[in-house]
Amino acid sequence: MTGAARARLGATAGLAVLAALLWRLDTGAFVDGLRTVDGRTLPAACAAGVLRVVVHHRDLLALPAPRPAGAAA
Repeated sequence: MTGAARARLGATAGLAVLAALLWRLDTGAFVDGLRTVDGRTLPAACAAGVLRVVVHHRDLLALPAPRPAGAAA
């Protein structure tokens, strides 16, 4: 399976899970959850996501790995 096909399959599976949750729980729970997101929560969640990408996927961003403390320059 190619990477593009795997990505499409993952996105389709995610949408299927969301559709099943909406179907079983009704849209009220989903809308109530969206209403709890306020002006401070959304930027904090975005910052946490960016931090996770930078820390855990450094190789994808082609950033140099940090040198250990005391390493020669």
